[in-house]
Amino acid sequence: MEPVSEAIAVLKRWQEQGFDITIVTGRPPESVEVSLAWLAKHQISHSSFTVVDKYSRFTTDSTNAISLAELAGRRFCWAVEDSLPMASFLAHQMKLQVALIDHPWNRTDAVHNRIMRCLDWPAIAGATTVFTGGKE
Repeated sequence: MEPVSEAIAVLKRWQEQGFDITIVTGRPPESVEVSLAWLAKHQISHSSFTVVDKYSRFTTDSTNAISLAELAGRRFCWAVEDSLPMASFLAHQMKLQVALIDHPWNRTDAVHNRIMRCLDWPAIAGATTVFTGGKE
């Protein structure tokens, strides 16, 4: 799978501006090595990579994955998400501003006031400028 070129540019710009970019995924823990290899191959800027059992699909015992409760204990500036249930968790439980990448599977009327629906990565970059009070 090829990466979204606009995403690479935005992530690189954020990292150059001093933001720590944490990639948080709900992929199974056994996918960590292949995911990190893919990120390296495509030179995708990030500071850390975290596997979270977002949907109770696997156990976090004896893995490098964390639970949603553990994720909720971490601090972030904002989040970019493509899952409406996860975006809602981030907005409600963690009180984060969330840029929700617009997809057919996440379109409903139930959206939190901390969730901004974005059509593409340039819109996400604009949303995060709003989230940070002008600093992208």
